[in-house]
Amino acid sequence: MMDLMFLHGFIGGPSPSPPIPEGLVARLKRNRLESPVAIPPPKREWSQSEWERIEAGHVAQEMEDKWNGYVDTDRLYLHRSWTGDRVYEAQFQSDGSVRRIIDAVGTKYDRRPAMRPEADSLQLEVVIETVFLNVWNKDKIDRLLEYAREEGFIPPR
Repeated sequence: MMDLMFLHGFIGGPSPSPPIPEGLVARLKRNRLESPVAIPPPKREWSQSEWERIEAGHVAQEMEDKWNGYVDTDRLYLHRSWTGDRVYEAQFQSDGSVRRIIDAVGTKYDRRPAMRPEADSLQLEVVIETVFLNVWNKDKIDRLLEYAREEGFIPPR
């Protein structure tokens, strides 16, 4: 039960999203990363069709959806939907038929303590997969839950 509560608070329940409105993007652009922290880019490769879905952006459609995201010049910006806080930035680069994240940063602020770099990297990857692509990779989510336990964000089993 605690795992489900953590996942719901972290990822939410992403719903299909229309393209993100330009007015919302303009408001989100004013929110900068607080205390940026470099994180290792996820090693995952993204296909052209996946990139197109990421590039279209995501706007939260309901309370259970926790994220807004947009792309500007191949850089993905991820914001919490309720607060507008920018949590991640990820620079993508084309490598033939796939894209890779070549640079990533997260943030540390009062409401979000920093995780270990590898945990933040995995969290970024899981958010992109679940929110933009509706892919729920059980192995990655289980690993993310283990990191959360080790960091003390959720109690041990």
